[in-house]
Amino acid sequence: MKTLALLTILACARAASADPRIVSATIDESQLALAWDNLKDSTEEPAGKLVLASDATRLAPLKLVAGDVIRAVDGHPAIGMARLRPYELGSGNVLYLEVSRVGQPILVRVAYTVETVQTGVITSDQIAGDYASIKSDVAHLRRATKAGKPSGVVVVDSMLVFYSGDVVRSLDGVAVTSPDELVAAFNKLSSKSSIVVKLDRADTAVTLTARIDKVVPDEMQQKIDAGIKKVDDTHYTVDKAVIEAVLANPMAVAKGARVVPSVKDGKPDGFKLYAIRATSIYARLGLANGDTLTAVNGMPLTTADKALEVYTKLRDAKALAVAITRRGKSITLNYTIR
Repeated sequence: MKTLALLTILACARAASADPRIVSATIDESQLALAWDNLKDSTEEPAGKLVLASDATRLAPLKLVAGDVIRAVDGHPAIGMARLRPYELGSGNVLYLEVSRVGQPILVRVAYTVETVQTGVITSDQIAGDYASIKSDVAHLRRATKAGKPSGVVVVDSMLVFYSGDVVRSLDGVAVTSPDELVAAFNKLSSKSSIVVKLDRADTAVTLTARIDKVVPDEMQQKIDAGIKKVDDTHYTVDKAVIEAVLANPMAVAKGARVVPSVKDGKPDGFKLYAIRATSIYARLGLANGDTLTAVNGMPLTTADKALEVYTKLRDAKALAVAITRRGKSITLNYTIR
C-alpha cells in the first residue's frame, strides 16, 4: 500500500513539474500529531490544508512554511483530515506530504519515530461502550498471523488506547491471539485500576500503561443510555426525552465526538465524525469514526447553514432517515422518535 501511495504521489508531482523538489524531515510521533492539530481546510484551489503564519513555527520540523498547501498525505486527500495518525494510513514509519508551494509541487518525506513507552487514561464508561461495540461487531478486530501462526489481534477501528492498525500482543501479561480472547480481556477490565498493553504500532513494539478512571454516569448519560434502543443495524428508537435534553443542553453532548466539514472533489459534501466516545450519543445512534453525514430526510447537509435549515424543519419530526457514507458505501440510518 505504501509503495502504491508513493508512486501515486510521485506521478502527480511529475505531472505538474519535470523536476519536483523532494524535502526530507524527521520528527517524533507526539510532535507530528501536535503539528497537524488545528490546521485549517482551504477550498481555494489548490484545495488542502493551508499553513497560516501562526502555524509556521509549529510546522517548521516538517519543513513547511506559511502559505504552503498540503494537498495529500500518502495519497489521501488532506482536506477534511482532522487528525494525523500515520500508522492508520498504512505508511509504516515514513509518510509523504504532497505540498503546493507558490504554485510549485514539493514532496516532503517525513520519517517519524513512535514512542516505545507510552501512558494513557481511559474511563469505565469507555470500556463499557467499547466492550458492547466489539462484542456485537467483532469485525472491529481481526486475527493477526505470522509465518502462518496466530500472533496477535489487529485493531480495525480505533478504540480505547488502540489505534487502527495496532497489533495487540498481550494485556497484563496474558497473550491475546484471537478477537475472542481480546473481547474476554475487555470484560475483565471493569474490575481493574490500570492495564499494561503490549502492541506493535507502525512496526514498532510499544508498551502502553493506561490508568482506568471510574465514571458515574450523569443525568444526561442516563437519559441517553435508557432512551436510545437499537432495533437492528440501521434502525433505532429514540425517546422524545432524549431529544429535549440534548436541545436544552447541546454542549453536554458536543464533547462526545469531533465534527468537521467534509469536502469531496473540492466541494462540501457533509460532516465527518472523528474521535467518537463509545458511550456518547453518537455511538448510541450507531455512528462510527470516519462516518460522513450527508443528508437528513433527503435534505443535504453541505454547509453549517444547510444543517441549521434542516434542524429547523425537522425539530419536531417523528422519524429521521440519516444518510451517511461509511468506508465508501452509502448507508441510511433510520430513527423513530417516540
